[in-house]
Amino acid sequence: MLGFISLLSLSACSAGKPAEKALVRVEVQPVALVDVSSSVALTGDIQARKVTEQAFRVSGKLIKRYVDVGNRVRAGQVLARLDPQEQKNELASANAEVAMRQSRLYLAEQNYLRQQLLLPKGYTNLSEYQKARSGLESARAELAALQAQQANARDQVGYTCSQ
Repeated sequence: MLGFISLLSLSACSAGKPAEKALVRVEVQPVALVDVSSSVALTGDIQARKVTEQAFRVSGKLIKRYVDVGNRVRAGQVLARLDPQEQKNELASANAEVAMRQSRLYLAEQNYLRQQLLLPKGYTNLSEYQKARSGLESARAELAALQAQQANARDQVGYTCSQ
């Protein structure tokens, strides 16, 4: 019986007929010479290679624009101008303030020199001498601060031109 079962199992394991492979259909075309067009039509966006954001360092009314969007520009070229009147007024005010402080500095220097001469002779006291020296130092500091404001106002006038 064992032999019969073995024979049945072996017959079930036989290879049998191989399955047929499915054929794949391929389209072919013979090689031929054809004319190829030398131009190609494409769609897309054109963008500048370099883009620079421009802005004025001061606020004001735009009075002249020398270039338009898309124009070629070169380094240092003036692009636009603002009305410089407000900045010129601030510069004139700073110039007047500096002139006034220079006059005050001259008076403080003269007062200090006078106190410096009078102190050794006993014609003035130490307090007046120190007050004159302090006034001179204060006048120098005020003038230096106003000269810095004057330079700043001068720069502001230059900022009304965008390059």
